[in-house]
Amino acid sequence: MNATPLAVVAGVGGALGPALVQALSAKGYGVVGISQSGKFDSSAANARPVEIFTGDLADLAFIEATRAKITTLYGEPEVLIYNAHRLLIGSFAETSSEQFEDLWRSNVFGAFLTAKSFVPTMVSAGKGTFILSGATGSLRGSAKFSAFAASKFALRGLGQSLAREYGPSGVHVAHVVIDGLIWGDKARDLHKVERDQCIEPDQVAKTYLNLIEQDPSAWTQELDLRPRGGKF
Repeated sequence: MNATPLAVVAGVGGALGPALVQALSAKGYGVVGISQSGKFDSSAANARPVEIFTGDLADLAFIEATRAKITTLYGEPEVLIYNAHRLLIGSFAETSSEQFEDLWRSNVFGAFLTAKSFVPTMVSAGKGTFILSGATGSLRGSAKFSAFAASKFALRGLGQSLAREYGPSGVHVAHVVIDGLIWGDKARDLHKVERDQCIEPDQVAKTYLNLIEQDPSAWTQELDLRPRGGKF
């Protein structure tokens, strides 16, 4: 059993996952990652989690088994971050019921299962932080983003409800609206945008650390981040 405070990051892929791992590690946390794809760029920002578990975050059996392994090896987490998501861009007419359900399962049902598994022990301990990564789609549903926006709206609602339910028990639940592209390979190669049009991943991670370190007398439930030229 490790005496180092533990943080679990569900969704360590993309540009933000490694930045979160590095920032938490630098603050003295042991970090365990959960990945749906199995992808994690350990070279990015020298991020090296203790261990990565790979599987479907919307699979109750996987979540329960993973929680058992994590707590046996490292103890109960003080920080839980749900950063996993899937994106679909396509017209409503072209969006299949399978695609809609897939995004819902990844973007919100996985968060529900992860919270059900890890948050109760935070409540018992009387402390802990649960952060949910939101998106532009958390606030508005744009054309061709129906499945994504529907799931992100739901994630935001889940966060609000859990904050109101568990805040009095000492668990800080926060939702971060990432209103823009995070700089990384996808932003550069897929979306063809310049770096100054994007949000720096290490700055998002810094904001997450600030939320974790907030005094209980002044907790933030929701905040938004965007590049200086971002339209909103």
